Amino acid sequence: MSPNPSHALLPTPAADLDAATVREMLRRAGGQHYPRWAARVQATGYCLHPIHLHRRHGLIAADRLTIRCGNRRAAVCISCSRLYAGDTWQLVHAGILGGRHNIPDTVTDHPQVFLTLTAPSFGPVHPSEHRTWAGQPRHPDTYDYRGHVLFAWWAPTLWQRFTMRLRRLLTAQLRALGVPKDAVRLSFLKVHENQARLIPHYHAVIRLDRPEHHGNDCGSQVFPIGSSDLAALAVEAARAINLPIPDQSMPDGLRELRFGPQIDARPLDASITQPQRRKIAGYLAKYVTKSVTDAGISPRPISPAACDDPTIAAQVSPHVLQIWRTLRDLADQQPDDYAAMTRWLHTLGYRGHVTTKSRRYSTTLGHLRQIRALWRQQHTSTDNPEEHNDNSGESACDPWEFAGAGHLTNGDYQLTLAAAHRHLEQLWARRENAWPSGGPP
Repeated sequence: MSPNPSHALLPTPAADLDAATVREMLRRAGGQHYPRWAARVQATGYCLHPIHLHRRHGLIAADRLTIRCGNRRAAVCISCSRLYAGDTWQLVHAGILGGRHNIPDTVTDHPQVFLTLTAPSFGPVHPSEHRTWAGQPRHPDTYDYRGHVLFAWWAPTLWQRFTMRLRRLLTAQLRALGVPKDAVRLSFLKVHENQARLIPHYHAVIRLDRPEHHGNDCGSQVFPIGSSDLAALAVEAARAINLPIPDQSMPDGLRELRFGPQIDARPLDASITQPQRRKIAGYLAKYVTKSVTDAGISPRPISPAACDDPTIAAQVSPHVLQIWRTLRDLADQQPDDYAAMTRWLHTLGYRGHVTTKSRRYSTTLGHLRQIRALWRQQHTSTDNPEEHNDNSGESACDPWEFAGAGHLTNGDYQLTLAAAHRHLEQLWARRENAWPSGGPP
Protein backbone atom coordinates (compact mmCIF):
# COMPACT_ATOMS: atom_id res chain seq x y z
CA MET A 1 0.00 0.00 0.00
CA SER A 2 1.27 3.40 -0.91
CA PRO A 3 2.08 5.75 1.97
CA ASN A 4 0.22 8.54 0.21
CA PRO A 5 -2.99 7.07 -1.16
CA SER A 6 -5.18 9.46 -3.09
CA HIS A 7 -7.88 9.39 -0.43
CA ALA A 8 -5.54 10.19 2.48
CA LEU A 9 -4.94 13.54 4.13
CA LEU A 10 -2.01 15.51 2.78
CA PRO A 11 0.05 18.11 4.67
CA THR A 12 -1.12 21.67 4.07
CA PRO A 13 1.35 23.61 1.88
CA ALA A 14 3.21 26.28 3.82
CA ALA A 15 1.82 28.99 1.54
CA ASP A 16 -1.74 28.02 2.50
CA LEU A 17 -1.22 28.12 6.28
CA ASP A 18 -2.66 31.14 8.04
CA ALA A 19 -0.42 33.35 10.20
CA ALA A 20 -1.91 32.12 13.48
CA THR A 21 -1.17 28.47 12.62
CA VAL A 22 2.41 29.31 11.61
CA ARG A 23 2.95 31.09 14.94
CA GLU A 24 1.58 28.06 16.81
CA MET A 25 3.94 25.74 14.92
CA LEU A 26 6.96 27.95 15.60
CA ARG A 27 6.02 28.30 19.27
CA ARG A 28 5.77 24.52 19.64
CA ALA A 29 8.94 23.70 17.71
CA GLY A 30 10.97 26.32 19.56
CA GLY A 31 9.62 25.63 23.03
CA GLN A 32 11.53 23.84 25.76
CA HIS A 33 8.85 21.14 26.01
CA TYR A 34 9.04 20.20 22.33
CA PRO A 35 11.08 16.98 22.88
CA ARG A 36 8.48 15.69 25.34
CA TRP A 37 5.61 16.66 23.05
CA ALA A 38 7.30 15.02 20.05
CA ALA A 39 7.90 11.84 22.07
CA ARG A 40 4.23 11.69 23.01
CA VAL A 41 3.17 12.21 19.39
CA GLN A 42 5.53 9.45 18.28
CA ALA A 43 4.25 7.15 21.03
CA THR A 44 0.70 7.46 19.71
CA GLY A 45 1.88 6.59 16.20
CA TYR A 46 1.42 10.18 14.96
CA CYS A 47 -2.33 9.93 15.51
CA LEU A 48 -4.17 13.01 14.23
CA HIS A 49 -7.02 12.80 16.75
CA PRO A 50 -5.53 11.27 19.91
CA ILE A 51 -7.72 10.44 22.89
CA HIS A 52 -6.66 11.93 26.23
CA LEU A 53 -7.45 10.05 29.45
CA HIS A 54 -6.72 10.84 33.07
CA ARG A 55 -7.23 9.29 36.51
CA ARG A 56 -6.55 10.45 40.03
CA HIS A 57 -4.95 8.64 42.94
CA GLY A 58 -4.77 10.24 46.32
CA LEU A 59 -5.65 13.89 46.75
CA ILE A 60 -3.25 15.56 44.32
CA ALA A 61 -1.43 13.07 42.09
CA ALA A 62 -2.87 12.14 38.72
CA ASP A 63 -2.01 9.89 35.77
CA ARG A 64 -2.37 10.99 32.17
CA LEU A 65 -2.54 8.78 29.12
CA THR A 66 -2.77 9.54 25.41
CA ILE A 67 -3.92 6.80 23.05
CA ARG A 68 -4.74 6.42 19.37
CA CYS A 69 -8.14 7.36 17.97
CA GLY A 70 -8.24 4.04 16.07
CA ASN A 71 -10.17 5.49 13.10
CA ARG A 72 -10.00 3.28 10.02
CA ARG A 73 -10.57 6.12 7.52
CA ALA A 74 -7.45 7.45 5.81
CA ALA A 75 -9.27 10.75 5.24
CA VAL A 76 -9.53 11.14 9.03
CA CYS A 77 -6.27 9.69 10.39
CA ILE A 78 -3.64 8.27 8.07
CA SER A 79 -1.72 6.70 10.95
CA CYS A 80 -4.56 4.76 12.56
CA SER A 81 -6.03 3.80 9.19
CA ARG A 82 -2.72 2.24 8.22
CA LEU A 83 -2.76 0.22 11.45
CA TYR A 84 -6.35 -0.89 10.77
CA ALA A 85 -5.43 -1.88 7.23
CA GLY A 86 -2.46 -3.84 8.56
CA ASP A 87 -4.71 -5.75 10.94
CA THR A 88 -7.12 -6.51 8.10
CA TRP A 89 -4.18 -7.70 6.01
CA GLN A 90 -3.30 -10.10 8.83
CA LEU A 91 -6.86 -11.46 8.81
CA VAL A 92 -6.94 -12.03 5.06
CA HIS A 93 -3.35 -13.24 4.78
CA ALA A 94 -3.82 -15.81 7.54
CA GLY A 95 -6.98 -17.07 5.87
CA ILE A 96 -5.47 -17.33 2.37
CA LEU A 97 -1.93 -18.52 3.13
CA GLY A 98 -1.99 -19.72 6.74
CA GLY A 99 1.23 -20.22 8.66
CA ARG A 100 0.37 -17.60 11.30
CA HIS A 101 -2.19 -16.90 14.02
CA ASN A 102 -2.77 -20.64 14.59
CA ILE A 103 -3.87 -21.17 10.96
CA PRO A 104 -1.92 -24.08 9.37
CA ASP A 105 -0.13 -23.41 6.08
CA THR A 106 -2.04 -26.35 4.59
CA VAL A 107 -4.95 -23.93 4.19
CA THR A 108 -3.55 -23.13 0.72
CA ASP A 109 -4.80 -26.56 -0.37
CA HIS A 110 -8.38 -25.67 0.53
CA PRO A 111 -10.82 -24.69 -2.23
CA GLN A 112 -10.90 -20.86 -2.23
CA VAL A 113 -12.54 -18.15 -4.33
CA PHE A 114 -11.91 -14.41 -4.62
CA LEU A 115 -15.37 -12.97 -5.24
CA THR A 116 -16.61 -9.52 -6.25
CA LEU A 117 -20.31 -8.62 -6.15
CA THR A 118 -21.46 -5.29 -7.56
CA ALA A 119 -24.69 -3.28 -7.59
CA PRO A 120 -27.00 -3.23 -10.63
CA SER A 121 -27.18 -0.22 -12.91
CA PHE A 122 -29.54 2.59 -11.95
CA GLY A 123 -28.58 4.74 -14.91
CA PRO A 124 -25.48 5.57 -16.98
CA VAL A 125 -22.61 7.32 -15.15
CA HIS A 126 -19.41 9.00 -16.23
CA PRO A 127 -16.40 6.65 -16.47
CA SER A 128 -13.66 6.57 -13.86
CA GLU A 129 -11.25 8.24 -16.31
CA HIS A 130 -13.22 11.47 -15.93
CA ARG A 131 -11.61 13.01 -12.85
CA THR A 132 -14.25 15.67 -12.18
CA TRP A 133 -17.42 13.72 -12.92
CA ALA A 134 -16.32 10.11 -12.31
CA GLY A 135 -19.30 8.12 -11.04
CA GLN A 136 -21.72 11.05 -11.49
CA PRO A 137 -24.93 10.25 -13.42
CA ARG A 138 -24.84 11.36 -17.03
CA HIS A 139 -28.55 12.15 -16.86
CA PRO A 140 -29.39 13.06 -13.23
CA ASP A 141 -33.07 13.68 -14.05
CA THR A 142 -33.61 10.05 -15.10
CA TYR A 143 -31.16 8.36 -12.74
CA ASP A 144 -32.95 5.96 -10.36
CA TYR A 145 -31.85 7.50 -7.06
CA ARG A 146 -34.60 5.68 -5.19
CA GLY A 147 -33.30 2.30 -6.36
CA HIS A 148 -29.74 3.45 -5.61
CA VAL A 149 -30.37 4.25 -1.94
CA LEU A 150 -32.60 1.22 -1.45
CA PHE A 151 -29.82 -1.05 -2.69
CA ALA A 152 -27.35 0.61 -0.31
CA TRP A 153 -29.82 0.19 2.57
CA TRP A 154 -30.54 -3.47 1.87
CA ALA A 155 -27.04 -4.53 0.72
CA PRO A 156 -26.17 -6.24 4.06
CA THR A 157 -29.36 -8.30 3.78
CA LEU A 158 -28.49 -9.24 0.19
CA TRP A 159 -25.11 -10.49 1.39
CA GLN A 160 -26.76 -12.51 4.16
CA ARG A 161 -29.15 -14.06 1.63
CA PHE A 162 -26.17 -14.84 -0.62
CA THR A 163 -24.31 -16.76 2.10
CA MET A 164 -27.48 -18.69 2.96
CA ARG A 165 -28.08 -19.55 -0.68
CA LEU A 166 -24.46 -20.59 -1.20
CA ARG A 167 -24.61 -22.95 1.77
CA ARG A 168 -27.78 -24.54 0.40
CA LEU A 169 -26.22 -25.01 -3.03
CA LEU A 170 -23.12 -26.48 -1.40
CA THR A 171 -25.25 -28.93 0.57
CA ALA A 172 -27.11 -29.96 -2.59
CA GLN A 173 -23.83 -30.49 -4.45
CA LEU A 174 -22.46 -32.65 -1.64
CA ARG A 175 -25.65 -34.68 -1.57
CA ALA A 176 -25.40 -35.27 -5.31
CA LEU A 177 -21.85 -36.54 -4.80
CA GLY A 178 -22.95 -38.83 -1.99
CA VAL A 179 -20.95 -36.87 0.60
CA PRO A 180 -22.36 -35.96 4.05
CA LYS A 181 -23.35 -32.30 4.24
CA ASP A 182 -21.16 -31.76 7.33
CA ALA A 183 -18.05 -32.97 5.53
CA VAL A 184 -17.05 -29.36 4.76
CA ARG A 185 -17.68 -25.97 6.31
CA LEU A 186 -17.99 -22.63 4.50
CA SER A 187 -15.78 -19.78 5.74
CA PHE A 188 -15.44 -16.27 4.35
CA LEU A 189 -14.14 -12.74 4.86
CA LYS A 190 -15.94 -9.83 3.18
CA VAL A 191 -14.93 -6.18 2.69
CA HIS A 192 -17.33 -3.42 1.67
CA GLU A 193 -16.23 -0.69 -0.73
CA ASN A 194 -18.04 2.16 -2.42
CA GLN A 195 -17.85 2.29 -6.19
CA ALA A 196 -17.21 5.61 -7.93
CA ARG A 197 -20.98 6.12 -8.14
CA LEU A 198 -21.06 5.90 -4.31
CA ILE A 199 -22.92 2.62 -4.06
CA PRO A 200 -21.60 -0.38 -2.12
CA HIS A 201 -20.13 -3.51 -3.61
CA TYR A 202 -18.37 -6.41 -1.94
CA HIS A 203 -15.02 -8.17 -2.23
CA ALA A 204 -14.75 -11.49 -0.43
CA VAL A 205 -12.55 -14.53 -0.02
CA ILE A 206 -14.59 -17.72 0.36
CA ARG A 207 -13.00 -20.95 1.58
CA LEU A 208 -14.03 -24.52 2.32
CA ASP A 209 -12.75 -26.14 5.54
CA ARG A 210 -13.10 -29.44 7.27
CA PRO A 211 -15.03 -29.34 10.56
CA GLU A 212 -12.94 -29.96 13.67
CA HIS A 213 -14.16 -33.51 14.13
CA HIS A 214 -12.78 -34.39 10.69
CA GLY A 215 -9.28 -33.36 11.75
CA ASN A 216 -7.33 -30.13 11.61
CA ASP A 217 -4.81 -31.05 8.92
CA CYS A 218 -7.24 -30.43 6.10
CA GLY A 219 -4.55 -30.03 3.51
CA SER A 220 -3.78 -33.74 3.58
CA GLN A 221 -7.38 -34.61 2.67
CA VAL A 222 -9.04 -34.39 -0.73
CA PHE A 223 -12.04 -32.07 -0.83
CA PRO A 224 -15.06 -33.31 -2.77
CA ILE A 225 -15.44 -29.85 -4.36
CA GLY A 226 -12.61 -27.86 -5.93
CA SER A 227 -12.00 -24.13 -6.26
CA SER A 228 -13.57 -23.95 -9.73
CA ASP A 229 -16.69 -25.75 -8.52
CA LEU A 230 -16.93 -23.40 -5.53
CA ALA A 231 -16.60 -20.39 -7.85
CA ALA A 232 -19.43 -21.70 -10.03
CA LEU A 233 -21.64 -22.20 -6.97
CA ALA A 234 -20.87 -18.65 -5.77
CA VAL A 235 -21.89 -17.17 -9.13
CA GLU A 236 -25.07 -19.26 -9.19
CA ALA A 237 -25.94 -18.17 -5.64
CA ALA A 238 -25.36 -14.48 -6.40
CA ARG A 239 -27.53 -14.60 -9.52
CA ALA A 240 -30.33 -16.43 -7.70
CA ILE A 241 -30.77 -13.80 -4.99
CA ASN A 242 -33.98 -11.81 -5.39
CA LEU A 243 -35.00 -9.69 -2.41
CA PRO A 244 -38.48 -8.08 -2.40
CA ILE A 245 -38.46 -4.86 -0.38
CA PRO A 246 -41.18 -2.26 0.35
CA ASP A 247 -41.29 0.62 -2.14
CA GLN A 248 -44.48 2.64 -2.53
CA SER A 249 -43.32 4.04 -5.86
CA MET A 250 -43.85 0.62 -7.47
CA PRO A 251 -47.33 -0.41 -8.70
CA ASP A 252 -47.61 -3.31 -6.25
CA GLY A 253 -45.67 -1.60 -3.45
CA LEU A 254 -42.68 -3.91 -3.79
CA ARG A 255 -39.31 -3.64 -5.53
CA GLU A 256 -37.11 -6.63 -6.27
CA LEU A 257 -33.43 -6.13 -5.48
CA ARG A 258 -30.56 -8.27 -6.73
CA PHE A 259 -26.83 -8.01 -7.29
CA GLY A 260 -25.57 -6.60 -10.57
CA PRO A 261 -24.65 -8.81 -13.53
CA GLN A 262 -20.94 -8.06 -13.14
CA ILE A 263 -20.02 -10.97 -10.85
CA ASP A 264 -16.36 -11.96 -10.70
CA ALA A 265 -15.49 -15.27 -9.04
CA ARG A 266 -11.80 -16.12 -9.36
CA PRO A 267 -10.76 -19.61 -8.18
CA LEU A 268 -7.70 -19.56 -5.91
CA ASP A 269 -6.28 -22.92 -6.88
CA ALA A 270 -2.71 -24.23 -6.98
CA SER A 271 -1.92 -22.00 -9.99
CA ILE A 272 -2.25 -18.87 -7.81
CA THR A 273 1.20 -18.15 -6.40
CA GLN A 274 1.98 -16.86 -2.92
CA PRO A 275 2.82 -13.32 -4.17
CA GLN A 276 -0.55 -13.20 -5.93
CA ARG A 277 -2.31 -14.29 -2.75
CA ARG A 278 -0.48 -11.58 -0.80
CA LYS A 279 -1.63 -9.01 -3.34
CA ILE A 280 -5.22 -10.06 -2.74
CA ALA A 281 -4.70 -9.55 0.99
CA GLY A 282 -3.27 -6.09 0.34
CA TYR A 283 -6.09 -5.32 -2.09
CA LEU A 284 -8.75 -6.01 0.53
CA ALA A 285 -6.83 -4.25 3.30
CA LYS A 286 -6.51 -1.11 1.20
CA TYR A 287 -10.25 -0.71 0.84
CA VAL A 288 -11.06 -0.75 4.56
CA THR A 289 -9.37 2.65 4.85
CA LYS A 290 -11.70 4.19 2.27
CA SER A 291 -15.10 5.66 3.06
CA VAL A 292 -17.57 8.27 1.91
CA THR A 293 -15.34 10.86 3.57
CA ASP A 294 -13.38 10.69 0.31
CA ALA A 295 -16.40 12.44 -1.26
CA GLY A 296 -16.19 15.32 1.22
CA ILE A 297 -18.75 13.93 3.66
CA SER A 298 -18.27 14.18 7.42
CA PRO A 299 -17.75 10.81 9.13
CA ARG A 300 -20.09 11.92 11.91
CA PRO A 301 -23.91 11.73 11.78
CA ILE A 302 -25.51 14.42 9.65
CA SER A 303 -28.79 16.20 10.34
CA PRO A 304 -31.50 15.97 7.64
CA ALA A 305 -31.51 19.78 7.65
CA ALA A 306 -28.02 19.64 6.10
CA CYS A 307 -29.62 18.72 2.79
CA ASP A 308 -30.94 22.29 2.53
CA ASP A 309 -27.92 24.08 4.01
CA PRO A 310 -26.17 26.02 1.18
CA THR A 311 -22.82 25.94 3.01
CA ILE A 312 -22.82 22.15 3.32
CA ALA A 313 -24.26 21.69 -0.18
CA ALA A 314 -21.34 23.62 -1.63
CA GLN A 315 -18.87 21.12 -0.10
CA VAL A 316 -20.32 18.00 -1.78
CA SER A 317 -21.24 17.01 -5.31
CA PRO A 318 -24.80 17.25 -6.69
CA HIS A 319 -24.80 13.43 -6.71
CA VAL A 320 -24.21 13.27 -2.94
CA LEU A 321 -26.78 15.97 -2.33
CA GLN A 322 -29.45 14.09 -4.29
CA ILE A 323 -28.67 10.85 -2.43
CA TRP A 324 -29.18 12.70 0.88
CA ARG A 325 -32.49 14.15 -0.29
CA THR A 326 -33.69 10.76 -1.53
CA LEU A 327 -32.88 9.17 1.83
CA ARG A 328 -34.73 11.93 3.64
CA ASP A 329 -37.74 11.70 1.32
CA LEU A 330 -37.96 7.93 1.73
CA ALA A 331 -37.89 8.32 5.51
CA ASP A 332 -40.74 10.85 5.28
CA GLN A 333 -42.83 8.89 2.78
CA GLN A 334 -42.45 5.44 4.36
CA PRO A 335 -41.71 6.04 8.05
CA ASP A 336 -42.79 2.53 9.05
CA ASP A 337 -40.10 1.04 6.80
CA TYR A 338 -37.36 3.67 6.48
CA ALA A 339 -37.60 6.18 9.32
CA ALA A 340 -34.10 5.19 10.43
CA MET A 341 -32.55 6.27 7.11
CA THR A 342 -31.99 9.80 8.41
CA ARG A 343 -29.52 8.34 10.96
CA TRP A 344 -27.34 7.03 8.12
CA LEU A 345 -26.96 10.08 5.91
CA HIS A 346 -23.23 10.18 6.70
CA THR A 347 -22.81 6.70 5.13
CA LEU A 348 -25.16 7.43 2.21
CA GLY A 349 -27.62 4.87 3.51
CA TYR A 350 -25.24 1.96 4.05
CA ARG A 351 -25.76 0.46 7.52
CA GLY A 352 -23.42 -2.53 7.42
CA HIS A 353 -19.89 -3.14 8.67
CA VAL A 354 -16.90 -2.44 6.48
CA THR A 355 -15.53 -5.94 7.22
CA THR A 356 -17.32 -9.11 8.25
CA LYS A 357 -16.12 -12.68 8.46
CA SER A 358 -17.24 -16.08 9.57
CA ARG A 359 -16.08 -17.04 13.04
CA ARG A 360 -13.44 -19.57 12.02
CA TYR A 361 -12.06 -17.95 8.88
CA SER A 362 -8.89 -16.74 10.64
CA THR A 363 -7.88 -14.70 13.68
CA THR A 364 -9.87 -11.68 14.87
CA LEU A 365 -9.21 -7.97 15.19
CA GLY A 366 -9.78 -8.30 18.92
CA HIS A 367 -7.03 -10.90 19.23
CA LEU A 368 -4.59 -8.72 17.29
CA ARG A 369 -5.40 -5.76 19.52
CA GLN A 370 -4.84 -7.88 22.63
CA ILE A 371 -1.39 -8.82 21.35
CA ARG A 372 -0.61 -5.14 20.71
CA ALA A 373 -1.94 -4.10 24.14
CA LEU A 374 0.21 -6.75 25.82
CA TRP A 375 3.29 -5.48 24.00
CA ARG A 376 2.53 -1.94 25.13
CA GLN A 377 2.18 -3.07 28.73
CA GLN A 378 5.63 -4.62 28.50
CA HIS A 379 7.08 -1.41 27.06
CA THR A 380 5.34 1.14 29.27
CA SER A 381 8.45 3.21 29.91
CA THR A 382 8.90 4.10 26.25
CA ASP A 383 5.46 3.59 24.81
CA ASN A 384 3.78 6.61 26.35
CA PRO A 385 5.93 9.16 28.20
CA GLU A 386 2.80 11.08 29.15
CA GLU A 387 1.72 8.37 31.59
CA HIS A 388 2.78 8.82 35.21
CA ASN A 389 2.27 6.21 37.89
CA ASP A 390 4.09 6.95 41.11
CA ASN A 391 1.57 5.24 43.38
CA SER A 392 2.33 1.86 44.89
CA GLY A 393 -1.09 0.29 44.59
CA GLU A 394 -3.59 0.24 41.73
CA SER A 395 -6.49 -0.13 44.17
CA ALA A 396 -6.10 3.52 45.19
CA CYS A 397 -6.55 4.76 41.63
CA ASP A 398 -9.78 6.06 40.15
CA PRO A 399 -10.82 4.57 36.78
CA TRP A 400 -9.60 6.20 33.59
CA GLU A 401 -11.82 9.06 32.43
CA PHE A 402 -12.10 10.86 29.12
CA ALA A 403 -10.28 14.19 29.24
CA GLY A 404 -10.48 15.33 25.62
CA ALA A 405 -9.62 14.48 22.04
CA GLY A 406 -7.46 15.96 19.33
CA HIS A 407 -4.46 18.26 19.41
CA LEU A 408 -4.35 21.44 21.46
CA THR A 409 -3.88 23.75 18.46
CA ASN A 410 -4.06 23.59 14.70
CA GLY A 411 -0.30 24.12 14.68
CA ASP A 412 0.17 20.89 16.66
CA TYR A 413 -2.15 19.13 14.21
CA GLN A 414 -0.18 20.35 11.19
CA LEU A 415 3.15 19.33 12.74
CA THR A 416 1.76 15.86 13.53
CA LEU A 417 0.31 15.47 10.04
CA ALA A 418 3.66 16.31 8.46
CA ALA A 419 5.46 13.93 10.84
CA ALA A 420 2.96 11.17 10.03
CA HIS A 421 3.69 11.49 6.31
CA ARG A 422 7.44 11.48 6.87
CA HIS A 423 7.05 8.34 8.99
CA LEU A 424 5.02 6.57 6.29
CA GLU A 425 7.51 7.59 3.62
CA GLN A 426 10.34 6.12 5.72
CA LEU A 427 8.41 2.88 6.15
CA TRP A 428 7.78 2.71 2.42
CA ALA A 429 11.46 3.37 1.68
CA ARG A 430 12.47 0.53 3.99
CA ARG A 431 10.08 -1.79 2.21
CA GLU A 432 11.45 -0.78 -1.19
CA ASN A 433 14.99 -1.40 0.03
CA ALA A 434 14.06 -4.76 1.51
CA TRP A 435 12.07 -5.88 -1.56
CA PRO A 436 13.30 -4.03 -4.68
CA SER A 437 10.57 -5.70 -6.75
CA GLY A 438 7.92 -3.77 -4.80
CA GLY A 439 6.74 -6.48 -2.44
CA PRO A 440 7.70 -9.51 -0.39
CA PRO A 441 8.82 -12.58 -2.27
